[in-house]
Amino acid sequence: MAQESHRQFMKRVRRAAADPQLTEALRRASESYEKQREDALQGLDFAALRQQVREVKERSLAQLPELYERFRQEAEQLGAQVVLAPTAAEARGYLVALAQRLGTRLVVKSKSMATEEIGLNHALAERGVRVLETDLGEYIVQLAGERPSHFVTPAIHKTKEQIAEIFSRQAGRRLPPDIPTLVEFARQELRPAFSEAGLGVTGANLAIAESGTLVIATNEGNARLVSSLPPVHAAVVGLEKLVPALEDTVPILKLLGRCATGQKLTAYTSFITGPSRTADIEKELTIGVHGPRELHIIFLDGGREAMRQDPELREALYCIRCSACLNLCPAFQVVSGHVFGRTYHGGIGSVLTAGLEGAAAAKEMLELCTGCRYCLDICPAKVDTPRLVRVVKERQAQQAGVPLPTRAASWVLAHPSRLQAAAGAARLGQRLLGPAWGVFAALPLPGGAALRAAPPLAAEPLASLWAQGQQASSRPTEREAEPVQLYPGCLVSHVYPEVGLAARRLLLEAGLWPELLPAGCCGMPALHLLDLPAARRMAEQTVRLLAGTAGTIITVCPTCSVALRQEYPRLLAGSELEQEAARVAARTRELCELLAARGFPPLPVGEGRTVAHHQSCHLKRSLGIAQAPAELLAAAGYRLVELAEADRCCGFAGTYALRLEPVAMRILARKMECLAAAAPQVVATDCPGCLLHLRRGAAQHGFGAPIAHTALLLSPP
Repeated sequence: MAQESHRQFMKRVRRAAADPQLTEALRRASESYEKQREDALQGLDFAALRQQVREVKERSLAQLPELYERFRQEAEQLGAQVVLAPTAAEARGYLVALAQRLGTRLVVKSKSMATEEIGLNHALAERGVRVLETDLGEYIVQLAGERPSHFVTPAIHKTKEQIAEIFSRQAGRRLPPDIPTLVEFARQELRPAFSEAGLGVTGANLAIAESGTLVIATNEGNARLVSSLPPVHAAVVGLEKLVPALEDTVPILKLLGRCATGQKLTAYTSFITGPSRTADIEKELTIGVHGPRELHIIFLDGGREAMRQDPELREALYCIRCSACLNLCPAFQVVSGHVFGRTYHGGIGSVLTAGLEGAAAAKEMLELCTGCRYCLDICPAKVDTPRLVRVVKERQAQQAGVPLPTRAASWVLAHPSRLQAAAGAARLGQRLLGPAWGVFAALPLPGGAALRAAPPLAAEPLASLWAQGQQASSRPTEREAEPVQLYPGCLVSHVYPEVGLAARRLLLEAGLWPELLPAGCCGMPALHLLDLPAARRMAEQTVRLLAGTAGTIITVCPTCSVALRQEYPRLLAGSELEQEAARVAARTRELCELLAARGFPPLPVGEGRTVAHHQSCHLKRSLGIAQAPAELLAAAGYRLVELAEADRCCGFAGTYALRLEPVAMRILARKMECLAAAAPQVVATDCPGCLLHLRRGAAQHGFGAPIAHTALLLSPP
């Protein structure tokens, strides 16, 4: 059954990745959003505000039961009815019963992910109640017979041409793909329903405990009509939306509009405190005037309290649903929300789904996260979504066990001699097949993605070439000599040994004496494949090896550096090697990081050539090294050209390019478009994995400029 589910998931993935209209719709949306967000954040201390947002969420979740009780007391004193629904079924049942008591045949709704979560529309329709979505995007997907594909922009997956076709069917006449015309049609269609409906249903962005106030931020104005024109208003609110006081809403509202739609503030921000009331006649309070006479507030638990109690997953509840992470997520920009298959989308949606519906419900959608960490950079609540995705995936793997093919791959990678033997066998296979290798790799065989992505192995591994060059090198004087250890990683050892040799030359020029470490795999492929026992064994083996060495440990692969600096202390926490892992982490430096820190002046080898620098995700976001490579390239005489989306994922992402090849190749196509537009004479990157993937893209898209590791450009052969 699980295998069939995966086949269906991959079918959706391939269909989405191959859909030209979806690609165009997402491209248009992301390009306009990015500029708007950047403009809206100008002059704002984003770092300080997002820290405030996080602190508000941390404080609120810590006292959530007390906040609910305070809200209930305050709201009920004003005439509202407040209930806590432990499950989606109970929330749904309350609203269905309310509609039946009112005898209404029409319910109008504003956009609400919580009502999507509980399946409200379907439940009401089953009982003969018509539900009309009044948000423009929700109205579009409702007419299309679909579900929202985005938190804020439900129809982001549709082009204006597709929407014109949907509206034309509804209108019974041809409507042009002109956005103002389409918006006006929706306005005329929806306007009468607000006053005809017997019940209006909204969500809420925030709920203020000290006053029993709902905060609803919208742009179209429909939420104000839904919450004021029908005689009864019901709001479905996730428990995590509670905050203690009015001032706690300020940092959230300052960032919500900017991050959601690129606005300084949404057009309409409503503060609803109880049902409508007046005291204009003899100062006697009367409920129900122009607005609703009843206000029902249904707080939805649905698994939120269990998430709050989880020390790792509770961070997902900090999300304020701005969807910035979706708008700029490389995978979401390829497949949109429907491929995720659940109410919530993207990486954060995968974690929310796992927390609210159970890990099994999120198993496939979790795979779509590349782990590039761009979402963490832009999240207004500093939610570390990639970490949360990893936590859920590792928990699933611990329960399900490790498949035999994964264990076999880890066994080969774990030891240098086995890895060397496997690489030797692969070299032989590539030599025997020759030109037929490409034909063989193109066949629809199991593991075909791995064959297609595999580059030709070097004729000789780095260890052999290093030994040959060792005799030709003169050691610096004892006064200048400083021993360092070069940790090459798998790709540099067996595919790109020239990178290791270039690093050796640079280190010698810097007055250092590098020694090549006879290490096996760092363990990151095992981590990507969720083989945690194998990853721990590799960490233990490497830490023991490094414990017997002296000096700084140099890496030329950011992924290896992340393993040594960040993953080993985590994997070996509580073990006898915990302290030694911490020492290894402290000793490890990336090549460009070390050279830049030492003020190393590279030789003027650039000769004025233009270079575009692709920043790898692990280097910039995991390690925080953003400027060093570019500074060294400029010092070496290269002229850096502006590269759009220079710090966006190329789609390699470790084993991602093998597991989700259709998505990885679409992400890669976007990167190649940016490189073609920059038109550099050479492309630099610091990650061997990115190098492999970018060269594959260059071959497929006819990109002619050479692509090289930064070390090679700084010290050509």
